[in-house]
Parts: sequence; C-alpha cells; structure tokens
Amino acid sequence: MIRLKNIIFYINLLFIIILILTLEAAAVGVRPMIFEFDLDPGEIKEFEFVLTPGEQRQNVELNLYTPTQNLTGGLNYNLGNPEINPVLNWISLESKEVIIPASQEQVVSGVIQVPYNASGSHTAIIMIEPLDNQDNQNNSFFNFTVRYAVRININIDRPGQRPRAEIVNIYLEQNEEGIPEISALIKNTDSINFIASAEATLRDKNNRLIEKLDIISEIAARNNSLATRIYPSSEVIFKGELNQPLYPGDYNLQVHLRYGDNLQLIERKVITLKEELRRSGPRRYISYEPEIISKNLRAGSPTTQVIEINNLYNEKIKVKINREEVVDNFDYSIFNTGELQLRGGEELVINNRNSERLVFIYRSIRDAVAGGYYGKLKLDVYSQEDKLLETRNINLEMLIGEGWKYNAEVERFNFINDNGVQTFSLNLKNLSSIHINPAVLLVIKNDEEQIIKTINLSPSEEYDNKLLPEKTVSMMQRTTGIEPGNYQVEIIITDNGKEIKKTATSVDIN
Repeated sequence: MIRLKNIIFYINLLFIIILILTLEAAAVGVRPMIFEFDLDPGEIKEFEFVLTPGEQRQNVELNLYTPTQNLTGGLNYNLGNPEINPVLNWISLESKEVIIPASQEQVVSGVIQVPYNASGSHTAIIMIEPLDNQDNQNNSFFNFTVRYAVRININIDRPGQRPRAEIVNIYLEQNEEGIPEISALIKNTDSINFIASAEATLRDKNNRLIEKLDIISEIAARNNSLATRIYPSSEVIFKGELNQPLYPGDYNLQVHLRYGDNLQLIERKVITLKEELRRSGPRRYISYEPEIISKNLRAGSPTTQVIEINNLYNEKIKVKINREEVVDNFDYSIFNTGELQLRGGEELVINNRNSERLVFIYRSIRDAVAGGYYGKLKLDVYSQEDKLLETRNINLEMLIGEGWKYNAEVERFNFINDNGVQTFSLNLKNLSSIHINPAVLLVIKNDEEQIIKTINLSPSEEYDNKLLPEKTVSMMQRTTGIEPGNYQVEIIITDNGKEIKKTATSVDIN
C-alpha cells in the first residue's frame, strides 16, 4: 500500500512538472495589461502593447470583448457586440491575427477614435487568444488554452458631469461560515465609473459603539485593497466580518460610502436581532488590551501600562483580577522580584457594552539579576448573580537589565530506526536567564566528516514559541534515506537564528 501511494505521488509530481514546463514553453506574455485614457470628444488616441513569446512560435488572434461587473467587483468577459457596447466601434487594431516567433517580441498598435457626442466612462477588452489550428496544441500531451485580457478604460469628461452612487441596501446577518457580517449593496447609477470605499459602524440601542470596521468587496480583499472601481450601472457587494458577539435586541447600523472626487453617501438602518449572532468557539464576555505586558527596564526603575477591559455582554458584569504564577516555585517569578500594583482596583464592575481602565505599575528591586521575569494577571468574569462566566489571562514579562545569559541543555537524545524511517528526538531545557524561541538543527556526518544530512527538529508539543527559563520542550523529526552505519550527530541550538549552544553525539543505524 505504501509503495502504491509513493508511485501515485511521483506520477502526480511528474504530471505537474510537465504541465508547468509545457505552459512556460507555450505561454505568451502581454504588457501593459491595463490602459487608462482621459480623452475629449472627437479626440484620436494611438496606443500599443507588446506580446512576449514563449519558447515556441505562437499564432494568436485579437478579439474585442465587453466586460460586465459582477457582485464581487470582478469582471466577466463576453464576446463584443458593438450594438450593445458602442465603444467597440471606436477601437481599431492594425491586425486581428499576430504571428509571434519564438524569443521575439511583437508590438501591436491600435487607435481609439472618440465620437464628438461621446461622454462618460467606457471599457473594452482586447482578448488575446491562441488560434485553434496551432500545431503545438496537437503535439502537446496536454490540451489547454491561455487567454490574456487587455483592459482599455476610456473616460470622457464633459462640463457638469459627475459620478452618482446609491447604497441600495445594508444588512446585518451571518455569512456562510456562521460569522456575523455587515454588508452593503452599492450601485453606480451614472455613466462614469468611480473608485469607492466604505466603512460601517454598529451601535446598540443606546448609541454605544459596538464596532467600527472597513467593508470591502471580494475583489478588493483578493488584491489586499480597501477600494473598488465600480463600473456604470453595476452593483457590487461590500462586506466585513464582526468580531463582537451580538445579542437579541435593536442595533443602529450606519454605512459611510466615499467615492469619486470627495463624494460621500451615508445610509442608516435600525436592525432588530431575534437571535444571538457570534463567531463559533467559546463565548467571550470581555475583550481587553493589551493581551501581554512586556517591558524592558533597568533594575529598580518603575514601568506602567494602561489596561482597558471591555464588556461585550448585554448585562452588567464583575471582573476580579488575581495575580498568578506561570510555574510553581519559579525562580523567575515577577512577583518575587519587585512590587506590582493595580491602580483602579482589583475588582471592577462594568456596565453592559461599557469599558473600564486600570493602571498596571511595576517596580523591580534594585539588586535584581539581569533576566526575564514572568507571571500572569488572571481575569475572572462573573455575572450579576456571581456565576463564573469565563477566565482570561494577561501575560506579564519584565526583561530587566541587559547582557542576558543564553544557554540550553539537551537532557535526552533518542534515535529509532523503524523499517527505514529514522526518528530523532530530544528534550531541550532552557538554561538562559530569559525566554528563548529555540530551533534545533542536526548535522549528520560520516567517519570522514562528510555531511550526509541536515535535519531541523520540530516541537512535538504545543507551546507559544517562548520557552521560559528552566522549562523543557520535546522536539523531534522523522526522515529517510540514511544508509546503515555509524554517524556523528552535531546538535546546534539557536534562538531566533543566533547560535547559543553546540553539542555532539553519535548514532548507529543498522
């Protein structure tokens, strides 16, 4: 069974490699892919683009297409009909078929002739497609078609012309993944395309802010952008996921649309929820900032940090704040190395959808040894009936002084050879005076000091990439292909890429 799986894997890998090589040999490139022209009525504009060949001669045809914008903000392409899209009559190409010799670029020229009565925004697509009768398609093991769409945007300005948008509707509901989501349907009601971005604000019935977020189209999300171009008469959905849980009741939803040249629209709506909306997973009653308090300070000097706790619940809650060790009897405890105060109290009562602040103050002792010191603030959240709702933690780390000592120790090294699969594992203990983010590299050498293999070990248990002083983590890795024999194993331990320890051992593979 294992051998059959390996054969299938290598066949699939070979298939992918052949496909990639075939595509690279056959594909034609185009530059530029987008033209933006601001033209006047009656103006004639020449343009050109370059076709770059693959390793084979290519015959392509150039056809005019009409784009239509879908709800995601992306474009669909349909073969052009000048009666439906008159801009296709304005564009002339020097040739509708082009032969591209191997390794030789070809320049394609065109002309745009704008009618005197034209106005608004117009878009056409020059689709570059391989001819159906190409010899290389018949000779190739694969039959595929690669098309390129060159977009031409033409904007014709006339006095008094300005874009117009409409927020058709706004929604608050769960998406397909069950996540609360705000969405808005935006329409371009004019003949001019425009760039648009939107922001949503959600408040409770008492007008307290719950969440403020950018809402964007799917095409903008793919392009890591906040803005979307909306074409004339097109509709696009802008949406964004909420992080806060929403309980039954009335909410005030507002969408603020910015578009064109400093134009704005605002749409408001009261939405009544009959059921709770929240992300899957544990119910959260509070949010807080920061989630970790990490400070660098000199011995004896103080440091402060404001902590803000937000009540996400629709009822009043009580938050009790307790100090907690990360490890029992820990030499690097923050509580044994200085004085910690919480100004504002260690028990807070927070009204629904409100927040409270307190100030964390810490001063280390003057003779504190340089190193990292750690602890936690445990936040116990209670209902009005004193029922424990949830417990959250704020991690604390005070990095005192400088010139920290770095060291580590391999407590146990194991090797197992099972039917040709070699497993290397070890326990790594942090002997540093500060936390580390360890990586372990094994360098396998034969008797002649030749490197046979290098192996990066991975943690075999979950940890947060911070190995505290005196703590241990198990690391392991499986590999194959090492022939029987006796080998030297060099163990290199690093912290964030910096070597802190090197040791060696030997293994006998038989």
